[in-house]
Amino acid sequence: WKRRKEKGIIQMDKESYLNNPQKIIMVSPELFDSDKSDFIAYASGNGMIRSGISDSDTLIFKNTSKLKDGEIGAFIMKGKETAVKRYFKRNDTVILEFDDGIQPPMIFNEKDVEIVGKLTYIIKKI
Repeated sequence: WKRRKEKGIIQMDKESYLNNPQKIIMVSPELFDSDKSDFIAYASGNGMIRSGISDSDTLIFKNTSKLKDGEIGAFIMKGKETAVKRYFKRNDTVILEFDDGIQPPMIFNEKDVEIVGKLTYIIKKI
């Protein structure tokens, strides 16, 4: 996940996330914390539809390595695969849940999952 923030323009290289060309969008700086550590990702699929996240939505995350049970976050699993899911932790086990009511949860040893952000905003295309 590469990110850059300058003068209200946020640019993220989505190649590692969706294998699509890079995209630049204008976003109000008010949506971001002053520490400039927030980032954007793009939803792929409808696995989080009950949380209001649809395919191709623009998602804004606060850069953090900690989440509470039930929060939606951005994750890197086993150092390569990325996902946006609902987070739960039980002892040394991390459970990443879809919100579509169809797909089963993804279960990992905590050493195999890196939390990279907490979802703060969803931007919809109308």
